[in-house]
Amino acid sequence: MKRTVALLAVLTTTGVLVAPPSGTRADAAPEPRGKIGQRADGGFREDAAATARPGLRHRYRPLEQARIAGESHRVTFNVLDRHGRAPATDDAPEVYLTSLDGHDWLSVPLVDGVATGELPAGDYVVQVYVVTPDDGGAPSTTLVYLSRYSVRQDGVLSLDARAARPVSAVVADRPDARLLGGTLSIGQRIGDEVIDDLSGLRLPNAYLTPVADAPGLGVRTQAKLLQDGPGGDLFNLARQAKGAVTDPALRTRTPELAAVRTRHTAPGPGTCAGGHSGVSWGTGVIFSDYTPVGDLPVTRTEYFTPGLSWMLDEGVTAKGCDWTDQEPEVTTRTRTFAKPGAYTATWNNAPFGPAPGRFRWNPDGDGSGEPDITVPMLASPGTRADLARYVPYLTGGTTLYDARGEVVAATNLAGDGSVLNEPRSGRHRLVVTARHRAPWTELSSFQRAEWSFEAPGTAMALAALPAIRYATGLDDHNRARAGASQTVVLTVEQPGPGEADVPVAADALTLSFSTDDGATWRKIAPRRDGGRWLARVPSPASGFVSLRATARTAGGTTVDQTLIHAYGVH
Repeated sequence: MKRTVALLAVLTTTGVLVAPPSGTRADAAPEPRGKIGQRADGGFREDAAATARPGLRHRYRPLEQARIAGESHRVTFNVLDRHGRAPATDDAPEVYLTSLDGHDWLSVPLVDGVATGELPAGDYVVQVYVVTPDDGGAPSTTLVYLSRYSVRQDGVLSLDARAARPVSAVVADRPDARLLGGTLSIGQRIGDEVIDDLSGLRLPNAYLTPVADAPGLGVRTQAKLLQDGPGGDLFNLARQAKGAVTDPALRTRTPELAAVRTRHTAPGPGTCAGGHSGVSWGTGVIFSDYTPVGDLPVTRTEYFTPGLSWMLDEGVTAKGCDWTDQEPEVTTRTRTFAKPGAYTATWNNAPFGPAPGRFRWNPDGDGSGEPDITVPMLASPGTRADLARYVPYLTGGTTLYDARGEVVAATNLAGDGSVLNEPRSGRHRLVVTARHRAPWTELSSFQRAEWSFEAPGTAMALAALPAIRYATGLDDHNRARAGASQTVVLTVEQPGPGEADVPVAADALTLSFSTDDGATWRKIAPRRDGGRWLARVPSPASGFVSLRATARTAGGTTVDQTLIHAYGVH
C-alpha cells in the first residue's frame, strides 16, 4: 500500500509525481526526493516534486536530436506574455512539440521568448508555459496550447499569452468562497493512444488559450474553494469536458452539489488535521490538493461535485498542524455521491482498529517495493490507514507460524513486511501486535490480531485477511456517555477489488469488553442484523472501553482481535 495522493499527484504503479503551484519558474523546482514532510502549501505528503512542464516530460528530447529522414522546415517561435512582452528566458524556457503520430517528442529552448529550429515535416501539438511576473499583483502562468500545428513550409509561429482566458472556479451563490487551488489537465490522442496527462496547469493565477478540437481531446478541471473563518464551508469541484475549449472556467451553484455535513472529531486533546481530495477519473492520473481542517474538533459542510469517485484522506497531528515536526497519522476513503443533496461523513472517529489485509508468498521479491503482509492497524470506521512503516508512533511486530507452530517469517513492523519464503500450502497462523504511543491520543494503545487461514501454495497469490470493523456513535472527542449503554455495530470485511473493502459472510462472531485495560473481560452476545451484528456495551463511570472480537468466515478463515482503549468515556 503506497502513500496516496499529494499535490498535483500522478499516481501510477511506480509512485507519485507532483508539480509546484502556478507561477513557479519552470526550471526552479526541486528534484524528486521521495520523502514525507511539509509541503510548500503547508500540507503533508510531498513524495516527490517536478517542474511545471508537460506530462511525460521524460519523453521530450532536444530538437537537435530530432530524426529528420525526409522533408524539414525552418520554424521560428515568438512567445509573448500576458502584457504582450517577450518573456525572460526563465519565465518561458522551452517550447514543447509532440508529433501527432507519436514519433517525435521535442523541446526547443527559448531565449527571451524566441527560438528557431529545423523541424521534420508533419503535424504537432505545440505547448509553452509562460510566466507573467506581475499580473495583477501576482505572477501568473499561461499555457499556450495548440492541438494541431502543421509544418509544411518555413514559417513563424506566434504563441501569445494575451489570447488566454482565466482558469477559474466559481460557486455563483457563494461569493464568500475563495479559490484555494486546483488543476487543469489536457489529454489528446497521440499515435494510437489517448494520453490523459499531456499537459496541465495549477490554479490559481492560471490561464489557458482557446484549444481547437482534436481526436481524443479532453480537459479535466478540479478546484477547491473555502469559506473564510473557522468551520468555513469547503467546495470540491470537478468537471470533465470533451472537445474544443473556449472558456476554461468552472462554474456551479450549491443546489448542483452534494452537501456533506462533515464531523472532524478529535482523537485526543490538542489535535489538528488537514487532508486531500481528488477525483479518480479511471485514467491512472489523480490530481489532489491539501486543505487545512484546523485544530480539532471541527464540523463544517463540504460540498462535492456528484457522480464522481472522490479519493479522500485526512492526516492528524498535534495542535497547530506543524507537519515538519510531527508526522501525521493518515486515514483514507473513497466516496461517490450519486446526486446532489444532503449527506454526512465523519473523520478520525474511534474505534481505530485493523482494516482488512492481504498476504502473499514472495520468494524472489518482485521489485515493486510493496510489502507482502499489509494490515493497516489504525483504521477508523469506513476508512483505510497507512501501514506501520509510515506511522512513527506505532511499534510492534508480525509473526507467521505454520501448522506445527514453527515460525516461518517475522518482521518488526505491525501488520507490515515482506515474506521472501518459498510458497507453502496448508494452515498458517499470522499474529500482529501493535503499540500506539502518539503524543496526542491515548486511543488504541495496544492491539493484537490473529488470523488462522489456508495459505496459497503459489507465489504472489493473494490471501485475504478479514477484519472485524467496529462503529459506534461517540461525541466530538471520541467518548461515550458515562454510565450508559453504547450500541456497537460489528461487520466482517475483507479486501475487494482495488482498494475497496467488502462485507464477507461470517458466523460464530463473539464480543467481549473490558473497562480495566484488558485485565478482565466480560462477554456480550451480539445480535445478528442482516450482514452485521449489534451489541450493547455498558460504559463505566470514567476511563476507556476495550473490545475483543472473534469471527470465522464462510471460507474457514478465523480472526481474533483485541483492541485496548477502543474509545473513551465522559
